[in-house]
Amino acid sequence: MTTAANIDKRINRGQFYDAHQVLTSYISRLTARGKRDEAASLCADFALKFAAKEQYGLTADLAITLIDLWKEEADRLPCVTAERLETIVALFQACPPHSTKEKYRFINKAIKWTSTTPLEGQEGAESPYPNGHPMLHTAAGKAYWAEKDFGSAQLHLVFGKDGCDLAAMVREWQPEAYPSEAPLFPLRTTLMVLSMNDIPTAVTFVESLIGSDLDDPGLPPALQAAYLLAEACRLNDWDFFLMVQTKYQLVLRRDPSFARYLEVIKGDVFGVKDANASGGLMGMLSNLLQG
Repeated sequence: MTTAANIDKRINRGQFYDAHQVLTSYISRLTARGKRDEAASLCADFALKFAAKEQYGLTADLAITLIDLWKEEADRLPCVTAERLETIVALFQACPPHSTKEKYRFINKAIKWTSTTPLEGQEGAESPYPNGHPMLHTAAGKAYWAEKDFGSAQLHLVFGKDGCDLAAMVREWQPEAYPSEAPLFPLRTTLMVLSMNDIPTAVTFVESLIGSDLDDPGLPPALQAAYLLAEACRLNDWDFFLMVQTKYQLVLRRDPSFARYLEVIKGDVFGVKDANASGGLMGMLSNLLQG
């Protein structure tokens, strides 16, 4: 009987932790012999088998091992491939809402890996996604969203480059907030995305929220400000940006983070640098990925 067949037999008998121990030992031996691809394939295959038995903690543990194997490839330069991204998402989504917190440790590790690892065909270069691949941020954001952890969902979805998804999440989040805070959510989210110089996503996000109601006199001032600031960035119109900032200064003063985002936007979008500006969003993401 092969080692893989022996592990399968233990899983089918419900001897999950015993099977996991045999598997991790076998993976270590394969890795020591330089058979990293075989070890990685076993990690992915058995992670899904454990998920099918609702052993989600073991699934996440193997998924984390898989990322470690990809990080430490000795025979070639590490790279992020479409197949690997699909595998990561499949393993992550195999763990349903509220199944295990370890799945977030896995996806955060994967996001961090893609932030420093180039895409296939660009080996030796820097990653084009220094904040992590949008596909993984989207998967993480939707998982948090399904668990009603809207704050964590937002912090991932702003990197996902899908303004429509982001708008749908914020729309669902607003009724959960204090009435005085809810109107600020679209503005805060718009500023977060603009501070990363991702103008297309910011424009799509605001337009998805407003729809055809742009001329509605009842449109909340914070949403008006969000739309006009995104438009100023889209047009690269510095004077218009300053005019909007002045006109909506009262609403822009309601959250101290708004001023920080605006300074980053001025520097990254318009090239007007402030030596004291700091990207608070990057710090929040860094803290999240450490978890």
